Amino acid sequence: VVDINKKESEIEVKELKSLSQVVEGLKEKFPGLVHWRVPICNSAAPLETDFDIICQTLVGTTINTPVIVNDQVGLSRATTACVVACLFKEFQFSASFEGL
Repeated sequence: VVDINKKESEIEVKELKSLSQVVEGLKEKFPGLVHWRVPICNSAAPLETDFDIICQTLVGTTINTPVIVNDQVGLSRATTACVVACLFKEFQFSASFEGL
C-alpha cells in the first residue's frame, strides 16, 4: 500500500469483496437502495446516452433522494456524473415550486 505521502507499507488482506458483494450487503442494511452502473469513457467526452442513463435512473426519485457517485479514480467521470445529478436535482427542485 502507498499512502498519500508516497510511503510504502505492507498490510495483510483478511477479506476481499467485489463491488457487487459490497452493494448486496448494503441493500440488506438499506432496503430500497438501487445500484446503477453507468460506464462513462474517461478519455473522451461523455456520450449523450451517458447523460440519458443517469437522468432515467433519477426519474421518479424525490428531491431528497441521496445520490452516491463513485468511480475508480474519482476524477472526470465522477465529476461528470455529479454535475448531471445536481442539474437533475435542480430541475426537480424548481419544478416543485411550479403552481404555487
